[in-house]
Formats: sequence, structure tokens, C-alpha cells
Amino acid sequence: MDFGKEILDNLVKIFAPGCILALKRGYIHVPSTAGRVFFHDAHIVSDNRKISAPKLRDLAITGYFTQCFLKSMNLEVVSFSDISVRMVSFEKIGIFIHPSHLISSKAYLAALNMSTVALCTVPEKFKNNFKWQKLCDKENLPYKIEYSDAAATKPFFKCIGYGLVRAISIEKEKIYIITPTDPELLIDVNVLAIGNDIHTPHWIFQTQNSANAPYLMHIKNQANDFDRLSMPLKIIGMHKRNVFRNR
Repeated sequence: MDFGKEILDNLVKIFAPGCILALKRGYIHVPSTAGRVFFHDAHIVSDNRKISAPKLRDLAITGYFTQCFLKSMNLEVVSFSDISVRMVSFEKIGIFIHPSHLISSKAYLAALNMSTVALCTVPEKFKNNFKWQKLCDKENLPYKIEYSDAAATKPFFKCIGYGLVRAISIEKEKIYIITPTDPELLIDVNVLAIGNDIHTPHWIFQTQNSANAPYLMHIKNQANDFDRLSMPLKIIGMHKRNVFRNR
């Protein structure tokens, strides 16, 4: 323990970090850095060298999004709900959901909310292999993207990075995204894609510093077409979630 503390003290002196993220259970002493220190219970992986693919994906996604704490413009970040977001207009974005999810057009925005999405562009050679249609045929909603009937092989997108859909505002026609991707790389992004079996890690939901549920969509005075877009925040499996959405 003493040797580890000595190493930590030396690393802090050498690198002079402005932020230390501690992933440990219980009490820990961290040398003063005049910066910010975040504490959150770590996910403990059993020492049997057999980690399932879903856990590996969750750990990789969590590690990716922790970069947001360092890049956030909000200096008082203590949870994912405090991280600064990027705004995307409905008119400039299309939504692609993997066909295996079998989600109806009316539930597309519900499926998108608080999901981990790939931030993509369409390569020039594949532009004719996708069909773009407004959700529910309403001009004020995003596009729904599907494979076109003429596609000889399944085309693919060019992934720029990944994001977490923080919230969706029907009134302002905006999608709010948390992402560590550099802003200059986001200029050409026009597709939010939900892949197959890529879920938002459940501990991201648990880092809220408020009794409220900040990740819920808020809808006022909307038509019955959208009565299912505001869904309760639950940590449930993809199968149950799809059954609920398609009722």
C-alpha cells in the first residue's frame, strides 16, 4: 500500500493532472492536486480470466465515454447528467436502427433516447443504397434510414465516433448528444445509427446526482402519434424493451 501511494504521489508531481478519476470501492486518500476528483464505485470483474463479450463491450463503452469528463465545458461535472452536450437539428439528421430490432416508426425517437449511437456519414459509393424518409411522414421530424430495395449487398456507414443521446426535444426539434469526439469531426455527421447488441452500460444511468431522472424525454401537448415517446427510465433487456415499444 505504501509503495503504491509513493508511485501515485510521484505520478501526480510529474504530470500535474487537473482531474483524477478514482475507480475504487470504499475510502481512498488522493494527494491534493488543486484540481477535481471524481469518485464512483468501480465495476468489479472476477479474476477468472473469462469475461463475457457483453461485459467487455460495456467496459469499452464506459472507458470511451469517460473522456467526456475531461472535455466537458462544464467545470463542475460530477455525473454524466452534467456533461456538456452537442445539439443536432432534426432536419439535418437521419436515424438508422439495425433491422433486427423491429422497431416501428412511431417508436424511433423512444429507441434513440439514452441509447449509445454511432455518429456516421454515408460513403459516396453507398448513397444510392439507402432510402431516406421522414418519420411518420412528418416534415418536422428526422429522417428514417433503411436499406433500399436496389441494394445488391448491405452497404455500410463511415463511423466518426460514438455518442450518448442525452435528451430529445420535440418542441425545439433538437437531439442532444454526449460525445468525446472532436467538434471539427462532427461537422459531416448526418446519421445516428443504433447497432446490434450495443447497449448503454447500466452504471451510466446510476451516476445521476439528482433525485430526478434527467434522461427522460419531455413532451407537451403532442398528438397521439407520440404518446409513447416519453418512457420511464428502466434498466431492462433489449427483448423486453422491444416488446414494450411495439405494443
